[in-house]
Amino acid sequence: GPSPPELVSFNATVPSSAGGAAEVTLGIFTCKDILYSTPEDLLLAKGIRHFLYSFALPIPGIDVATPELWSFDHGATMVASNNGHTGGGIFASGKSLEVSRIAVDSDSGHILVGHIPL
Repeated sequence: GPSPPELVSFNATVPSSAGGAAEVTLGIFTCKDILYSTPEDLLLAKGIRHFLYSFALPIPGIDVATPELWSFDHGATMVASNNGHTGGGIFASGKSLEVSRIAVDSDSGHILVGHIPL
């Protein structure tokens, strides 16, 4: 049969809004992973609520609203990147959070900077 999916997550120490630092576990999935229950349901079952998601449209079944809707449906925080195009952002339980976009090259690439709720 097929091999079990590889779950990708890691712990990161991030600045806390209360001062000091906080530990957060980030789950990772890419592109079409968002269309299927694996790996996301397995990561959610492990208690992970903060995700990094990279995608590059066009992908059948995915549009620019998909990461925001996924965040809403799962009550999770998602940092989404669409290869420097629309649809990227930081979403907490479906709410688009305020971000600053810092240009990094002439091909419209940028870094998102924002506060992620822990």
